Amino acid sequence: EVLQGVHAGIDLFDTT
Repeated sequence: EVLQGVHAGIDLFDTT
C-alpha cells in the first residue's frame, strides 16, 4: 500500500 512505510507491520493485515 501507499502507507506501508508508516505502518510496516500493520500493512500485512491492511493489504489482506
